[in-house]
Amino acid sequence: MFDDKFYLTEAVLGGEKTMTRRVEKVCDKYSGMPLTSGDIANQYWDEKTKSIVVKTNPHYKIHLSPRYKIGEVVAVAQTYKDARIDPHYLMFAAVKERFSCVEKEIEAMDTKGWSNKMFVRADLMPHQIEITDVRLERITEISDQDCLREGVFKSYVGYYVRGLETRDLEKESHVEMDGRTYKLFTHPREAFKTLIDKECGKTIWLSDAYVYVYSFKLVK
Repeated sequence: MFDDKFYLTEAVLGGEKTMTRRVEKVCDKYSGMPLTSGDIANQYWDEKTKSIVVKTNPHYKIHLSPRYKIGEVVAVAQTYKDARIDPHYLMFAAVKERFSCVEKEIEAMDTKGWSNKMFVRADLMPHQIEITDVRLERITEISDQDCLREGVFKSYVGYYVRGLETRDLEKESHVEMDGRTYKLFTHPREAFKTLIDKECGKTIWLSDAYVYVYSFKLVK
């Protein structure tokens, strides 16, 4: 699931975005054992097992695996319309009737997935990516090179993010690309910070949150 507002799905399918960062959420409970804030502070990344290790005491460790693993193939979510699914393709979907929702066979164009990719089936998606690496790091540790793998683009005079348009041309630096006017940044990390703040909220960069860093390649 990539943000279409900033053309990130398009960047993935074009081979320009090959990395994504997702906020790491340590489970509040694991195997019935509650974890305290002190326990969570004693966590580290185990490169060998590709998992987070939480030390709850000197003799007990919990391994928390990331959602996606190296070698896993994941569908790239698109609306059925964008994925060019036949609008008359028949599929079973939940349909709201008077007092409840029932499963009925309806055409693709009549499902929620036709215009909302939150409701699509993974097996109908035409494009997939394969996870090639995963690691844990702080969000602010991102390098300039990784910014360019995350959806930040370089122009001849600076860096920009598709979708971050500027309207006050007198006060903001800008660049015209693809018929649009984008806000221009002097450094790739500035562009990425603005992108991640727009996607996840301003607290993620400010709090220097832990994130899973997934590298991937387009396989279809």
